[in-house]
Amino acid sequence: MKSSVANKIAHLFTVVFFPFFILLQSSLAPYANKLPNPDSGVFMYCANRITNGSLMYKDVFDHKGPVTYLFHILGLQLLNGDLLGIWLLEMLFLIVTAVFLYKTAFLITADRWLSYPVTIYSLLLLAPSLDNASGYSREILLPFISTSLYFYVKSFYHDCRMPVREIISVAFCCTMCLLMLPNTISLWVVFSLVLICHQLSKKEYGEFFRYSTCFIVMVVVTAAPFILYAVSHNILSDALYCIWTFNALYSDVSVFSIAKGVYVTLKNLDVGYATLIMMGYLWSVFCRWGKLPNRGLHIGIILSCLLSVVLGCAWSGRDYRPYTIVCMPLICVNLAYVVAFIECHFKIKKVTVAVVLLVMSWQLVAYQGHYIRLAYERSDETLNLVTIIKNNSNAADKIAIVGNDSQLYLLSNRSSMSKYHFTWPIFDSAKLTKELWGNYGNEILNVRPKLILVNNILYPKLPENIAGVLREKYKVIYSGVSAYDLYKYN
Repeated sequence: MKSSVANKIAHLFTVVFFPFFILLQSSLAPYANKLPNPDSGVFMYCANRITNGSLMYKDVFDHKGPVTYLFHILGLQLLNGDLLGIWLLEMLFLIVTAVFLYKTAFLITADRWLSYPVTIYSLLLLAPSLDNASGYSREILLPFISTSLYFYVKSFYHDCRMPVREIISVAFCCTMCLLMLPNTISLWVVFSLVLICHQLSKKEYGEFFRYSTCFIVMVVVTAAPFILYAVSHNILSDALYCIWTFNALYSDVSVFSIAKGVYVTLKNLDVGYATLIMMGYLWSVFCRWGKLPNRGLHIGIILSCLLSVVLGCAWSGRDYRPYTIVCMPLICVNLAYVVAFIECHFKIKKVTVAVVLLVMSWQLVAYQGHYIRLAYERSDETLNLVTIIKNNSNAADKIAIVGNDSQLYLLSNRSSMSKYHFTWPIFDSAKLTKELWGNYGNEILNVRPKLILVNNILYPKLPENIAGVLREKYKVIYSGVSAYDLYKYN
C-alpha cells in the first residue's frame, strides 16, 4: 500500500507538478508580470487580430504555420481575452508531453523509479530554452512529438505493428507539426521509412498497406480544414508565400550557415549536458551493435536526432536557443537508454542514478530560478511606454512599431498600420530588405500612423526613407532610457 501511494505521488509530481514548475518562468503565469517577450508578442498579436476579423497572412504577417495562431486563438478565447488562458493551454500541452515522455521512458527502462528522474531531467532541459516565453511554436510541438515518439518506440516492441488508432494518432500529430513548422517533421519521415522498410523486407504487405493508407488519409483529413479555410478566404497564395517562399528567402541557407547552426545547437544543448547524453547513447548502441535487439528502432532514433538538429534547429544558422526545444523528447529517449544500459551492465543502484541526474541538473535549475525571477519583475519602462501610447492615441488610431515589439500593440490595445507589425529581423534579410523597407516607408506616407515607435537597440540607424519621414512629419514625444523613441504625427 505504501509503495502504491508513493508511486502515485511520484507520478503526479513528475507529470503535473514539474510542468507547473517549468512554466512558472512564463511571463503569463499566475501573478507574473504579463509582459510577453517579442516572439510570444508576435503570435499573440496575430491571434488577437484574427479574432477581430483580420485574415492570417493577408492582413497580418508572420511566417509560421496556421496551427501556431490556432493555439493562441484558443488560449485567448479560453478566458475571454485574458493572457492567462494561453498559459493554461500551455500547461495542458506540457502535461501531455510529460505523460508520454514518462510512458516512453518506462517502456525502455521497465522501471518506474528510473523513469521518473529521466522524465524530470528531460523537462528541466526546457528551462534555458523557453526564455520566459509562452507559446513558442516549438514548445507547442512537444505533445505531438512526444506522443508520436511513444507510439513509434512501442511499435518496435511489438514487431513493428501499430494499431489503426495509433497510426491515426501519429498521422494527426505529424500534420499538426507540418502545419506549424514544416522543417520539424523528420521524426515521422524517418520512422515511417524504417517501419515501411521492415514491413516490406518481411513481406508484410498488409501491414504496409494499412500503415500507408491510414497515415495518408489522416494527413489529408487533418489538413483539409486549414486548406478549405485558406481557399474560401482567398489567402492560399498569401499563406504559401509566407510559409514557404518567404522562409526560403529569409533563411539564406548555405553549407557554412548549416555548419554554424549545428555548432551553436550543440553548444546550446550542452547547457544541460544533452550533447554528452547523446554521445553516451551512441556509445551504448555501437558497443553492442551485433547483439542489439530492435536495431531498426535505434537507426530511427539516431537519424531523427541528426535531422532534428540539422533541419529543426540548425537550418537557419542562427544562434537561437529556443530552437533546441524540439530535440527534448529525443534526448529523453537517449537518456532512458543510457540509464537502462548503465543500470543493467554496471548494476548501479537506482538512487545513485537519481543523484547523478540531480547533480547534472544544477545548471538547469539555476536557469529556471533566474527566469522565474524575471517573470515576476516589473518593467517600469514598458508600462510607462504603454501608458504614453494610450494617452497620445485612441483605440481606433493606427500606430507603427519599427522593431520586434508586437506585444506593445497588445498591451496598449492598438493595431498596426501595416500587416508588417514587426520589422526585425525579417526586414534585414539581404534578399528582402530593399523591397520591404521601400514598401513600409510608402505605407507610413499613405496611412500616416498617429504614433511611430522605434527600437533604438535594434535600429541605431534607420533606413533613410524612414528617417526622412520622421524628420519631416513627426516629433519626438518620448525618448526612453534604454530602447525606445516614440514619435507623434504633427
